[in-house]
Amino acid sequence: MSTRPETGAAPRYLDDLQPGDRFVSGEYALDAAQITAFAAQFDPQPFHLDHEAAKATLFGGLAASGWDTA
Repeated sequence: MSTRPETGAAPRYLDDLQPGDRFVSGEYALDAAQITAFAAQFDPQPFHLDHEAAKATLFGGLAASGWDTA
């Protein structure tokens, strides 16, 4: 169930979702310490953990895990 008290929207359940539904959420900034802490525990890829290794990737620098941004 998802509740949105800040908007007054009614709760939504998984069964309420339809293909193509879109939702807008607020922004949340992650700093390097948060990115590496999450990656160390859940997604230990070099481009999430090592600033120097990340420079050689298509990201050109440290990248947050997709799981951390979903």
